[in-house]
Amino acid sequence: MHPIAISRRLARQVESLRFGRPTACVYNPLVYARRPHEAYLRRYAAQGVDTILVGMTPGPWGMAQTGVPFGEVGFVRDFLGIDERVDRPAVEHPKRPVEGFACTRSEVSGQRLWGWAHARYRTARVALGDAGPPIGTILHPSPAANRGWARQAEQQLLALGICFPNR
Repeated sequence: MHPIAISRRLARQVESLRFGRPTACVYNPLVYARRPHEAYLRRYAAQGVDTILVGMTPGPWGMAQTGVPFGEVGFVRDFLGIDERVDRPAVEHPKRPVEGFACTRSEVSGQRLWGWAHARYRTARVALGDAGPPIGTILHPSPAANRGWARQAEQQLLALGICFPNR
């Protein structure tokens, strides 16, 4: 099944979830940020891929704004080359507005992840292209959870058999 079909199915399933108090707002960027999310999948989830594992920055300034995993606005627009219209969720928390690519706040986890990919590979075609690396798991780039993230992530990637280009 194509990643976009999978994403749409998951989006429908998430939309059917109901939460009680104290939850006031639930954001589903697979719905209101469908355009940039699907642009990401079209561009970086190559045909023939059996499995694609994605993560979501749970904070309000990453994927909640762009629909792209760890979607720090500047890196999504400038490094990944995605800048699509983002709608607004049906119910929006007044302290967590969805501004899409107009958002001026920065998502530190996304900065770490995409900043590392940019520093290491220089272009998103090389980092995530058709001949890209196998997919596995690495340490979450949260600044609250760890220090020395880039060093630790590179060690985990090397353990997955991923080789790095010379800088």
